[in-house]
Amino acid sequence: MIVAPGTYTGSGNRNLVFPQTGGVARAITVKCVSSAEDCIIDVQGSNPCNSSATQQHRGFVFNNDAASNASVVDGFTIKNGCVWSGATGSYGGGIFINHSAPTIRRCILENNKARYGGGGIALEGSDPALAYFPLIESCTIRNNATLQNVSGGGGIYTGTHMDALVKNTVISGNSSARQGGGIFWGLGSDTRMISCVVENNTAAEGGGGVYVENVKHQPNINDILLDPGPAPYILRSRIGPDNSTTNSRGGGLWINGEWPSNTTPVGFYIEDCTIIDNHADASLGGGLSLWGSADTLELTPRIVNTVFAGNTASSGGAVHILDRVIATFANVTVMHNTVSGGNGGSAIYFQGQRASTVSNSVLWYDAVGPAESQVRVGTSSNDLLTVKWSDVQGGLPSGVTGSNNVDPPSDPSFVDVDGADNTRT
Repeated sequence: MIVAPGTYTGSGNRNLVFPQTGGVARAITVKCVSSAEDCIIDVQGSNPCNSSATQQHRGFVFNNDAASNASVVDGFTIKNGCVWSGATGSYGGGIFINHSAPTIRRCILENNKARYGGGGIALEGSDPALAYFPLIESCTIRNNATLQNVSGGGGIYTGTHMDALVKNTVISGNSSARQGGGIFWGLGSDTRMISCVVENNTAAEGGGGVYVENVKHQPNINDILLDPGPAPYILRSRIGPDNSTTNSRGGGLWINGEWPSNTTPVGFYIEDCTIIDNHADASLGGGLSLWGSADTLELTPRIVNTVFAGNTASSGGAVHILDRVIATFANVTVMHNTVSGGNGGSAIYFQGQRASTVSNSVLWYDAVGPAESQVRVGTSSNDLLTVKWSDVQGGLPSGVTGSNNVDPPSDPSFVDVDGADNTRT
């Protein structure tokens, strides 16, 4: 179905439900003849969107078909949605996906609002055994919001077990009254993000850019670069600048490790990413917060070929690690991150209660003054951090094991490859 340019409003152009035959969605593509800037669906939801809203509408609804990715929406702007309660529910101000696996491609979702989760897009009700999951590709999701402190995901919300793949997508300027200003990956959802930009999002209670509620699986790192590959992962993406959280941890990302039914450690893979200029100034982990399990399981994240720069927090300017985390950092650059109040750990603050490793990495220009350190470890005898084959400004503090590091540390002489423009990007 090819749609001509124009601005579409009114009752026939909103709350659009993809048709089914025998409980299976038809293989229909709804596509703008040109681009999302030209084909606009203005659903004209109430503003403000609250309990008094009389115009509760969204753009599209997908129900009960995850047998394929055959349903496609391609090249539309969907804006001004509002869902609060009643028939529309409280999730998915722009698009609501329920136990379905559509493809959303080249779309703009902007200025949509949801009471609880997914101001732009909400995904609910998947079965973890299904072979297909939703694909969000080459979209812009901006200036959407969740309004009450229940779930989160100002831009995108995924519910329990709801896996998805987000590719080549910009998620910007969204806000959440709880967690995940840009994206909220729900309980046991497998995170899949490739070549995305997550910037200028805010969350009141953690994960200003991205919040991962509970990791479920251990990815096979030998196969991780397959597309889409085994989850969970974030690849070739930029997190920042200016994601922030007001009252909790993880200005850029907050990743939790505890999944109730797990009997083995769970992992997470971050590779070829830039995590830059994010803020958790009242709490922990300006760039990245890793929080493991409260019981006997471990979170085993692997962060490779990634830059942390310009992030700020009260502790752990770039990275904060807490509770049963076995982290591996390899080939990372950590620079110009800061902490407030002389708490130290401007690069990494480690309270992981397990053994973690940093290797082949540079930690430089992070400490603000002589009383602060690039790296800080907790006081538990189980807080075991090893740094090897690395260059750490000021050397390593007591409590950190070093092996084959640059000694004495040597200024890495960073070069701005595109010229002296005084930026870190």
